[in-house]
Amino acid sequence: MNKKLLAVILFLILAIGFLGFILLGETPGPREYVRRISREHTEDLFFEKAIDRIPARGNITYLRVENRTIKVGVSADPDELNFGVVPQNMTVRKFINLRNKDINVKVCIIPYGSIRQFIKIEQNNFIMKTNESREVMIKFSGDKIGSYNGELDVITKKPKYGFLEPLLPFVAC
Repeated sequence: MNKKLLAVILFLILAIGFLGFILLGETPGPREYVRRISREHTEDLFFEKAIDRIPARGNITYLRVENRTIKVGVSADPDELNFGVVPQNMTVRKFINLRNKDINVKVCIIPYGSIRQFIKIEQNNFIMKTNESREVMIKFSGDKIGSYNGELDVITKKPKYGFLEPLLPFVAC
């Protein structure tokens, strides 16, 4: 009877450790922000992880009206998430297009830096199915005048083993 109890306790400890490893394995924030789009790959025992790091910046300024025209500067730069010059309390929207050609993956989108407090992400934590495409809206708006920088990380976690796919909704990024 003592052996059965010991086996059950050992099993519970291993199960809790396994689940803790999977569910609590969050990605630490960047030490410094990227100047160009970059991609990092890491893996552990259960998941492959890709982090697409996108530079982000935006300026919030006073509303300037000249000859009945509101002055706004919007950037179409494909190498960074640049919201341009935005008047106070106006919102600029940008979109990121994602496509998953592989098995189901967990996707998290996390802003970092001084720009973080002014960014709202429509969907920032979701599962992408095989061959799914998704357009994610990112809004930049604020009332505090200034220039804000940072980066937006798109983190993708792909399970190495099929039996882990049902756990994807519970996996931390």
